[in-house]
Amino acid sequence: MINQNEQNCNTQNEIFNAIKELKMGNLLRKSNIRKNIGIPVLEVFRFLLLLVFQGKNLFRFLNSKHKEQAVSKNTYYRFLNETSYNWKKFLMLLACKVISSFDKLTRP
Repeated sequence: MINQNEQNCNTQNEIFNAIKELKMGNLLRKSNIRKNIGIPVLEVFRFLLLLVFQGKNLFRFLNSKHKEQAVSKNTYYRFLNETSYNWKKFLMLLACKVISSFDKLTRP
């Protein structure tokens, strides 16, 4: 994916751990966020999430020397603009999951 230096690698590992811990793949499926063919939806989501946390821009990344690490820009734009995806439900499920994770770490 996006590898440029050690800090980015650490960020990538932390993002991947958080995605696994929060079971975001299940949350995406419950929110009707899925693809029939091609790159798995979780991989597309991970890539876009990494861009955000590394302060990168999709347009500039796709026009940089690292563009071979990404898939077609149409894949990302279709993913973000698909009307059947229930992003509101996904955010609600994710918020509930994060709150329950933090709730386990605190005392009553």
